[in-house]
Amino acid sequence: MRCKSGTAANAAFQSCALALLEEQLDGCVAEAMVEGAEQAQARGSEASQAIARLARA
Repeated sequence: MRCKSGTAANAAFQSCALALLEEQLDGCVAEAMVEGAEQAQARGSEASQAIARLARA
């Protein structure tokens, strides 16, 4: 049973993390569009790093 509860907790964590990431990306994309190409590229890099961290979790 312990494995199943750990798996459920991990799934819940992943779901929450994805929701937070999506919310953050929505704001970052909107800001980057206003700020210009250089900022958009930086924001894209930040997003890629965040996704990589989430994938490793």
